[in-house]
Amino acid sequence: MRYAVRACILRNNFDGYIEQLIDACKKYDIDEVMMCEDNIFISAISQPLEAHKEMAELMKGAVAKCKAAGLKCTFYLKSMIGHFTCKTYVLPYTKFVGFNGEESVNECCLMDDGFAQYAATLMSYYARCGFEKMMLDDDVRSVNHCNGQHGCVCDLHLAATEKEYGKPLTRQALIDAFSRFDAESMKIKAAHRKVNFAGQLRFVHAIEQAVHAVDPEVQLGQMISGVEADQFQGRDV
Repeated sequence: MRYAVRACILRNNFDGYIEQLIDACKKYDIDEVMMCEDNIFISAISQPLEAHKEMAELMKGAVAKCKAAGLKCTFYLKSMIGHFTCKTYVLPYTKFVGFNGEESVNECCLMDDGFAQYAATLMSYYARCGFEKMMLDDDVRSVNHCNGQHGCVCDLHLAATEKEYGKPLTRQALIDAFSRFDAESMKIKAAHRKVNFAGQLRFVHAIEQAVHAVDPEVQLGQMISGVEADQFQGRDV
């Protein structure tokens, strides 16, 4: 059995930390390090691109040291969307709206092209580090991290669902459809699922193109959201 250690690469005491990490891998016969980024905020929320750029420079040094010690290096991004509500820094993109009608403070909608470009840009920074594999946290999904709400029913999703459905649609009608099983509600749910998954694919394709423009050999993947959440999104897992 092989093991990989997941390590948050800290800005403070970087050199000493990396040496300790390498020593621990040798001691416990671990041959792979899965690195994630430190966060400049106390909460694991989205960060400015400049923070990711600085973190990627540190990661590049960490990868070089680990590879010199014979370790494989993988990256996973944990704060693209974030896991908490915090008003310290809020990205200027369309926010996730759950089935309760509440708009998230920090978490952005994957159908916003500006947010897709933000994600693609920051992943391209880390693609320069020399990782063999790069993983997204379970951010490409239809479930909000903070309150567990399914969605999204923001203005972007509402307009796209209405177009696919072919009839005028209000946000409340879209929300109501998900708890009903009549013919029209099933059509609305099918339309939402189709445009939602298509939006997720556009999002990850933007990341894939940006990453492979830097390093065509790196493998990309993502953490699953759990069977229930993935089935809700139309994924076969």
